[in-house]
Amino acid sequence: MKSLLLLLLVFWGTHSSFATEAKEDWLTTYYKAPKPDAFSKEVRALVDQGVLKNENAQPPLVAFLSRVMAANPKRIVGWLEEFSDLEKEQRQILLAAAWYSDTDEARELFQKEKQEVFLKKRAPNILEMEVNNPSALDMLWGCFMATGEAAPIRRIVSALSLARHAGALERFKTSEKTDKDKETAYLDATFQSAMWSLQSNCTSHPRVLEHCEAIYADKTLPADQGLWLATVLAKVKPETYLLEMKKRADALGFTLPPAAAPETK
Repeated sequence: MKSLLLLLLVFWGTHSSFATEAKEDWLTTYYKAPKPDAFSKEVRALVDQGVLKNENAQPPLVAFLSRVMAANPKRIVGWLEEFSDLEKEQRQILLAAAWYSDTDEARELFQKEKQEVFLKKRAPNILEMEVNNPSALDMLWGCFMATGEAAPIRRIVSALSLARHAGALERFKTSEKTDKDKETAYLDATFQSAMWSLQSNCTSHPRVLEHCEAIYADKTLPADQGLWLATVLAKVKPETYLLEMKKRADALGFTLPPAAAPETK
């Protein structure tokens, strides 16, 4: 279980490497115009910057690189051989990305290099992972940044059902610190991270906003997720979604906390 300090870091939105206001770089704009030819140069820059050693950056980076590799399977072996000079811990990040690509080319490389740890079982499908921790959110954002697809955003929205644990992180400060207290605080932190990252990326990435609006319009969206997604959208486009948010809350008999609503004149 993560420490309270990390929980607080997650709560304040400092955990995720991709769920921040986007800066124009290869990682955050890749989905707009994929440039796999820049893979070697950009990954080498990340190595030089020490990003591969940053534990918080590893989940989204592995997911991002795995999708680039999955879209360019014939280049995986060449890419991994090119980075054979890396220290073991850093190269393991690239090998993990190859594992998550779930390609025959990656498996052939693992057999050639006798990478038994990656041959014991196939990697899980990131889009099918349970979204109950910030690392899962980070991996989904990494998938989106590589593909621009709606599927990872839909999975992130599913984490809004964790709103049932809202307040647990604050209560943890004065709780008995039982395992149950820690678990619910961690789930609340995940919910808060999902809310914050969706709002931030809806603002920074028009395509995220487009996907979120389409998801919101889906009649099969669970009511609780609809309420909190409306809350996110109301902060980004209050003229369109503020009334929607209030209607959703009223329908569920739920009183939104003041901090949830956008400021209105």
